[in-house]
Amino acid sequence: MGRDTKYRSLPDQPYDPRVTALDFPLRPPISRNPDGTPDNFRNRNLRNTTPIQLVGGAAGVRVLPANPRRTGLIIQNKDAAATLFVGYGVQADINSFQIAPGGSILEDFTAPAGEVYLFSTANIQAILIDTSRGF
Repeated sequence: MGRDTKYRSLPDQPYDPRVTALDFPLRPPISRNPDGTPDNFRNRNLRNTTPIQLVGGAAGVRVLPANPRRTGLIIQNKDAAATLFVGYGVQADINSFQIAPGGSILEDFTAPAGEVYLFSTANIQAILIDTSRGF
């Protein structure tokens, strides 16, 4: 860590505010290290946005295959009236996890590595944004 981000607690604070100093925020690509050398940061996350059209009452549909490199997942129910059901590793049905009409779910720290299935009792649209660690 750089000089500005070393942790030394101050007498009246539980943490050192310099930890969040924005002198070098998030190390964006093509930035420089504190010593002036080029930063070799490379974002290895790959993102795929998939629109889904579900037929009401049909069997649950596998929308994403198993992926042990998955680091994030966003599922959004685009319908204004019908509920979207999600199954992780098992086929989705009316007893599965529910996403309310117009709702969404973000899974970033605990993204499921198994298959993802969707089901609905009505014709609806959904959006999946799958983030995976590349090579």
